[in-house]
Amino acid sequence: MSTLTPSAAKQAVFEAIARSVKLSKLELHRSFSLTGSSMARVLDELIAHGLIRENGYGPSTGGRRPILYELNPEYGYLLGLEVSRTYSAIGLFDMALQPLASHKWNMDESMNPGALITAVKRWIGRAISRLSIPREKLIGLGIGSVGPLDRDSGMLLNTNHFHAQGWKNIPLRSMMEEALGIKVVLESGASAALIGEHWSLKEEMPDHMLYVHVGAGIRSAMMSDGRIVRGAADMEESIGGMIIQSSGPTSDSPQTFGILKDFVTLKALEKADFPTLLQSLQNNDPHIEQLFMQSANYLGIGLANIINMVHPEKIILGGPLVHSSSRYYETAIATAVSHIYSDSGYRPRFSQGQLKEQAVAAGAAVIMLKELGL
Repeated sequence: MSTLTPSAAKQAVFEAIARSVKLSKLELHRSFSLTGSSMARVLDELIAHGLIRENGYGPSTGGRRPILYELNPEYGYLLGLEVSRTYSAIGLFDMALQPLASHKWNMDESMNPGALITAVKRWIGRAISRLSIPREKLIGLGIGSVGPLDRDSGMLLNTNHFHAQGWKNIPLRSMMEEALGIKVVLESGASAALIGEHWSLKEEMPDHMLYVHVGAGIRSAMMSDGRIVRGAADMEESIGGMIIQSSGPTSDSPQTFGILKDFVTLKALEKADFPTLLQSLQNNDPHIEQLFMQSANYLGIGLANIINMVHPEKIILGGPLVHSSSRYYETAIATAVSHIYSDSGYRPRFSQGQLKEQAVAAGAAVIMLKELGL
């Protein structure tokens, strides 16, 4: 990493320490191509800013015992907000991404953008008061939202299927910043979830990952070389447009038939409301079980199509349908694996993730941590 600018080097070293329990200067040297004096300067500056601190000594390798460095979890506090069509959820975290408080709102007909912003502001005020956190210690709010959206402008674009009016073409980032008086960043919900899950893996650190969320819609995000893969436009829900049958249910677009979202999502299942369907599944209703397993099989086919193109090391599946039953998850994986083409012994690893339902909010907080601007 000798080509890193001083600011980028500082951010990279900080993130390495933040992801670990404790690190010595020698361990950091192994990860970063910085001279001894440059590394010492970076560490001194991070300590001066209060972001890290010294904490004891590591074992000797023949000479003086090395100083260990760790994150200062009380430097500041991060907020992460998930915005979806059915619910929104917020979390308050310390610098070590330990959750301190959380809340969830149903996104019913009354929850327009103004109502959500007011609810978020009120909840933050109560949470930091209860935890005796000074407002100036709030670093910022990361938002992981359904799309389509424009990250650069902070806009939600032509969003559909919210129960309340007013969610189309709104400057959500600037609206939140004006209401809260703190820095706000906007990211797609699937990308935020993938960033959160990747951060939570700590030592494992796979470079190539795929995240797929199946609920009211189907959303995905991909990571290559440890970075989110982005297209020319927001592509979070593009996976749902994958054609898996040359004929089939008609999509929202009259020109499109047989696409993945019309076979897999809650819309494809909802002969009744989802809680009722879930109860019927748990009661072993054979018709409902067949519907869920059919959805899982189609999901597996869609996964195999992506896996055969990009070959991720790890695939994380999330969302209400994935978590509806262990059999749904296992069926989707079995179908995907049976359709993976490889003559090199390639086999990806599957998981429901460590953060599960908290992945988007936690990932949005991680994004805020990466936006410190050191």
